Amino acid sequence: IINHVRLLCKLKNYALDVIATHSLGEYHSNFWLANLGAVIFIRNAISPNFAAQLRAQGIPCVSIAYDYFPAPINMVCSNNRQGIKLAFEHLIAKGHSRIAFIGDLTQYDLRKRYEAYCEEHTRHNLPLDEELCFFTQNTTYLGGFNAATDYVKRDCDATAVIAAAGLLAEGF
Repeated sequence: IINHVRLLCKLKNYALDVIATHSLGEYHSNFWLANLGAVIFIRNAISPNFAAQLRAQGIPCVSIAYDYFPAPINMVCSNNRQGIKLAFEHLIAKGHSRIAFIGDLTQYDLRKRYEAYCEEHTRHNLPLDEELCFFTQNTTYLGGFNAATDYVKRDCDATAVIAAAGLLAEGF
């Protein structure tokens, strides 16, 4: 994502400063505020309180794939619902009916994918079985590996798996 933003800023001749915050709530610096024209948050880059502070100071803000509610910050994300619908329909067409889900529900976009996964079960008249759900602590390769370990321990009978993030799929 950041490389696309960097390219667009270069094409438009906009200045771009990138700050790696590592996770929610670790960054609270007011140092750059006087020089900011706008801020793009990628996922949970800053705390909701700091995001609300930026908006209160009149700095335009956009969040990518993280909901800073109740702060009035616009959000951009993928069409999670449509993606899961297409994946589910493909798996159903291939004869699968026991479809597992792997994801970290603390992440906005993955939570929306899980909600769509549940809706697809209803739409296809399939029972929603908790034994087919593997909730991870993160979206990394290790999260997928831990889900796979749990899958084997449970002796899961799923015939297909929807991993809500790419690294989870790799780890699984």
